[in-house]
Amino acid sequence: MSNKDLIMKVLGDITTRINSQSIEPKKYPNMEKRNILVLFTGSDLETKKALDNLKKLVEKDHLLTLCFSKSAEKVLEIERITSLLRPYKLYFEDDKEKCLGIVQSADIALVPALTQNTLAKVAIGIQDSFISTLLWQLLWAGKEVFINEKSAEGRNPCKNRKMLGLMNSHVEILKEFGAKIIKEHDYQVCIGKEEGISRNIKNEFIRTGKSDSKKVVTERDILDLAGKTEEFVVSKGAIITPLAKDVAKENKIEIILR
Repeated sequence: MSNKDLIMKVLGDITTRINSQSIEPKKYPNMEKRNILVLFTGSDLETKKALDNLKKLVEKDHLLTLCFSKSAEKVLEIERITSLLRPYKLYFEDDKEKCLGIVQSADIALVPALTQNTLAKVAIGIQDSFISTLLWQLLWAGKEVFINEKSAEGRNPCKNRKMLGLMNSHVEILKEFGAKIIKEHDYQVCIGKEEGISRNIKNEFIRTGKSDSKKVVTERDILDLAGKTEEFVVSKGAIITPLAKDVAKENKIEIILR
């Protein structure tokens, strides 16, 4: 029995798209939750810790769309992962041509483990694989992307200063692209825009365009303010995606750093 056949057996109540590797389980009743894209690369470092925290999102009825690289299919126990996380949708390397549609449907993206290979590719714009293409297109579209880059350090400390410097420079480039680098797997904090902000604070943010707790500003944040305010005040440490800046300019909203 093939790997994908096993996944089909585990999920049980899923339906498959005709002529596609994508697997689409039953729809969740609560469609107001954010569609969270989870990208799995060919690294198995801290897998248990990552899965434990992703499961917490599932328990809160968030929709998880799982994407596996070709290497991830070989390294990770996909049947166990899909059984544990009950994905809303599931994609594999063969679904590379669907990248743009996947990106458009995603509200936020999480990368539990980043390989050195994927890190280098995205930093210099190479889109020759499923995950590197997805990451580039997500950042290109100004989506919220949270990446745990600890796995890129490998299992053994780097003894070559030049190589370590190159890898660190790649990480800095991803930051400049708008990616948020995280050290832990507390994904609830990453999606705290809906869960961690009280209703009163959120309403104040929409009314005045002020939020000291905002760390990543996307085009969606700007669109929420369109027609309501002419200023958007964020802390100096906030990351403002390129698309957010363009949308702010189009809607005549001035982004002020304080």
